[in-house]
Amino acid sequence: MREAASRDVTRDKVARLNADGSLDRTFVARR
Repeated sequence: MREAASRDVTRDKVARLNADGSLDRTFVARR
């Protein structure tokens, strides 16, 4: 369950960065 929650948070973060138009390459690579 912890992994699922973490994945959801990551998705939200990625979505926010994507919406902002500035995606963190390190963050994406970490995915």
